[in-house]
Amino acid sequence: MRINHRKQSYPALALLLVAVVFAAACSIVALPSSFDSPLYVANSGSNSIAIYAAFTNGNTPPSRTLSGGSTQLSQPRFIALRP
Repeated sequence: MRINHRKQSYPALALLLVAVVFAAACSIVALPSSFDSPLYVANSGSNSIAIYAAFTNGNTPPSRTLSGGSTQLSQPRFIALRP
C-alpha cells in the first residue's frame, strides 16, 4: 500500500503572515517620539550650547542659546539629557 503525502497550501495564511510582518516592520521603521525633541549642540569655542528646533534644516539660527556667566560653561564638549 502506497501513501502519498501532499503538502497543502494556505494562500490566505501566507498573505496574513506577510501583512503582519509588513505591519511590524513599519512600526519599527517609524520615527519614535524622541526625534521630536530639539537638537542640542555644544560649542566649546564660544562656551555655549545652541538649541535648534526639531526637524530644522538649512541655514537657520538656533532657537535658543545658553551662554554667559550665569551658566558657568567652560568649553562644553558633551551634553547629557535626562529622559
